[in-house]
Amino acid sequence: ILVEMGLLYKDTSARYYTPTPRAAMLGSLFQPSPIRDGRLAMLTDRLVSQTGLGTGLMGMVGLNAQMYHWMEGLRPVPGTTPLHGGLQAELCDSAAGWLLLSTIEPERRDGMLRRLRAEAPADRKFNAADLNQRVHECELSGYAVGPAGFGTAAEMTAVLLPGKPSERPMVLGLVYQPCPEIESSALIALLQKSIQACIG
Repeated sequence: ILVEMGLLYKDTSARYYTPTPRAAMLGSLFQPSPIRDGRLAMLTDRLVSQTGLGTGLMGMVGLNAQMYHWMEGLRPVPGTTPLHGGLQAELCDSAAGWLLLSTIEPERRDGMLRRLRAEAPADRKFNAADLNQRVHECELSGYAVGPAGFGTAAEMTAVLLPGKPSERPMVLGLVYQPCPEIESSALIALLQKSIQACIG
């Protein structure tokens, strides 16, 4: 049916399907303009070129942060599995997740943190008060520096993207192995300046 609707191409020899331009255009109709017109994709490319660091665009799916878009950098990211688009991780486990949690009203956020803690394995239980304080700091600053999450041992410097209240929050982050020549304050300034130039 999707082939007949013009949403998928069917490769008869290899027996697989690929999306058509119509599918991409249909999906983009319901997205914020920086995604619809490709500005965020170009921004991630530019940040990788400028910094050599892996760059991810992330959003919230239930109690998880999801990697919407990932561009590999020149520096390897340590971890059990390579980062890629579509990966999900609990909101409590990454700097991006903290920023996403900071967009939720406090009463609902408290319930989300309680559930995340209750469902966490014994060796990954977190102090809800400490995490709530960290999330509140993210709410005030609009940025976060902390674990990258998503199964990596790397660090992330991330900034919350501006958006209308009706839009789903998104985060742009740089992922790297901490070392003396990488300064998170410089990365925050670069991200903020780049986002301002891209989105306004």
